[in-house]
Amino acid sequence: MDLELMPTTIYVMPCRCSTNKERLDPFNGISLSPLYDRAFDKGYITFSTEGTIELSPSVPVAEVRLLGLRTDARLTGLGVKHGAYLNYHRSEIWAKRRMNGQAEQQG
Repeated sequence: MDLELMPTTIYVMPCRCSTNKERLDPFNGISLSPLYDRAFDKGYITFSTEGTIELSPSVPVAEVRLLGLRTDARLTGLGVKHGAYLNYHRSEIWAKRRMNGQAEQQG
């Protein structure tokens, strides 16, 4: 078994942006493989409240394939309370990466 590929639980809303209560909230956590963890943390991907993956336009399709990110990947086991944290990630992390990607493509 390759332990480097084991899923890890990560914060949806980063600790630096969270209150103590939010840091301890189990709904502020999701389990992802290291590849998806890094992509999520950097804002290259996010997930809808239904668990559907959304790619940032700043990531070229060729790179998505090279990295091995699956565009049909889904998060399962999400509860309603995950929604607020996923909304935060989409608006504050993913959207900023998305805006940067659009600026790079235009510039």
